[in-house]
Amino acid sequence: MSADAAATVTGATFARSRRRAWREWIGRRCVDFVLGLILLAGVTKSVDVPAFESTLSSWTLIPPVARPIVAHAAPLCELAVGCLWFSGVARKAAPLLGLGLLSAYTTLYVFQLATAMPPTCSCLALIDRYWSDHDLVPYTIGRNCVFIALLAVGMCWSVERARRQPTMPSAGVSARGVRLGRSGFTLQEILVTCCVIGILAAVVLPSIVLVRGAARNAASLSHLRTHAQVFAGYATDYQDMLPYFTPPESSTFRMMCQSRGEVSGPHFATHVAWNYGMADRAYGGNPNHETFYSPARARTGGTSYYYGCAFLASPEYWNPSTRVGPAQWGAAHLSSAVYPSKKMLMMDYAAILESQTGGRAWQDPSIALRWAGLDGSATSSSLAEIAAGYEEGDGNFPGLIHLVDYPFGMHTIGGVRGRDVP
Repeated sequence: MSADAAATVTGATFARSRRRAWREWIGRRCVDFVLGLILLAGVTKSVDVPAFESTLSSWTLIPPVARPIVAHAAPLCELAVGCLWFSGVARKAAPLLGLGLLSAYTTLYVFQLATAMPPTCSCLALIDRYWSDHDLVPYTIGRNCVFIALLAVGMCWSVERARRQPTMPSAGVSARGVRLGRSGFTLQEILVTCCVIGILAAVVLPSIVLVRGAARNAASLSHLRTHAQVFAGYATDYQDMLPYFTPPESSTFRMMCQSRGEVSGPHFATHVAWNYGMADRAYGGNPNHETFYSPARARTGGTSYYYGCAFLASPEYWNPSTRVGPAQWGAAHLSSAVYPSKKMLMMDYAAILESQTGGRAWQDPSIALRWAGLDGSATSSSLAEIAAGYEEGDGNFPGLIHLVDYPFGMHTIGGVRGRDVP
């Protein structure tokens, strides 16, 4: 073979080696990216297991008894897959396990949506849950398919070099007795690393929980201020009246949303369904807009921000000595407020749900309730600071929802003219 031919062969071999090296590098980075996201998902869920468990409440495939088990098992599996890969303990098994997790999640999600039929009634919770899941389908399926494709490509490209490498003598010793370099870690190194990670997690996780709680509180207060401004604008455009959706001489509200059609329900259920009636006005026609939900809760049922029932009837209806009946139902006037900064326009019900998830009773006076006032402000108060409302709640009439004064701040004595905090 001539020198030119040998140089050509050498050049071609070098070019192929370069291309293979690049494919291997890209493949490993793809696997790193996907398994890193899985590890991050496991860490995020582990930090707040109750919040993750609450998102499983809409899954009919998972029995209520099994939800706590799934809420703890899923993060553990994700953490195990990520740790197996990045520690080098199981470089071949970890991508396969990650691929299996992604495929299982996607299959279960599609099956859940396929078996969930659109509601044929006007039940608000069912309608909201169905459309909320329906809106997430393209994003969830597309995202998981991209991750599966990246992981598959990464697995194929990252193993090419391993297939071409010759088999070496075992025990890390060459044929001449020279000690070879090891690509993995010893058991002692792995145990020490796990201990260090455990210590760091024990120190850092409480701080992360506090930071997440502060961020959720700030986001919730921001949502409440936004809604208070929207309601103030509504009153400006509708002769000082706050939102009201029940036709005269009816015990059923009727709301029209361009993207969802008509929604109806008991009169006082307006407190949790107002997002449908206001969606077209200020929220882009989306009744599942992110600002309708507290950051601490999953998007199931109606909005997390409860509109005061006190604004769905006249002040006389909320006075024990002057209550007559549904004839006193009607829109409240914003200018009628005597204590605009002390009267709750709406409150974040997620605070009470959080306390129930944590095992505390809703009567606990230390629970902080986030709320927006008629003056557009937003703050939080302990349940001990909330004044008692009308004892019989909405009353014993068609269209009622609450038979007692619960949730707090919803049935203010004196209605719009009263106040909920000192």
